[in-house]
This record gives sequence, structure tokens and C-alpha cells, in this order.
Amino acid sequence: METIIRLKPSELTAGLLKNLQAMFRNVAEIELTIRPSEDFGLLDKESPEEYKKRLEKTIAYAEKGEGLIEFTAEEFEEYSRSLLKK
Repeated sequence: METIIRLKPSELTAGLLKNLQAMFRNVAEIELTIRPSEDFGLLDKESPEEYKKRLEKTIAYAEKGEGLIEFTAEEFEEYSRSLLKK
């Protein structure tokens, strides 16, 4: 069985996850892929040189600590709960 579900981020709720769990309760493992419905150019074809340049730029940002978000598992859970309350 395979399906595509399109929804708004605000519709990602604990209830949806519970329904998915119930739907697949007799299955040992499932695969869940989440992606934006628009790719913002991320899937555009690029040359090996363009890819290398983009990758090096991303590594440089990471090494400088720019654009990174770090959190503990507990902080993630707390933030997730706060989003569900909205």
C-alpha cells in the first residue's frame, strides 16, 4: 500500500500520527517521507562543479556555526508540544 497525503503544516497533529499508527498496527516497519510540495529549486539539475561549490559553501557555513539550530531531545519535545497547542 502506498499513498500521498497533501496537507498544511498546521494539520500535522498527534491525532494524525495516531491514525497512521492504527492503520499500520500490524506492520513491522513503515517508511514516512515528508517534503514540501514546492521544492524551491532544490531539485534543479546542477553540474558537478555547481554541486561542489554549493556543498563547500554549506560546509563553510556549518564550520562557522552559521545557520545551524541545535537543541536537545527534551527541547524538541517541548517545542513540538507548543506547536500542537496552536
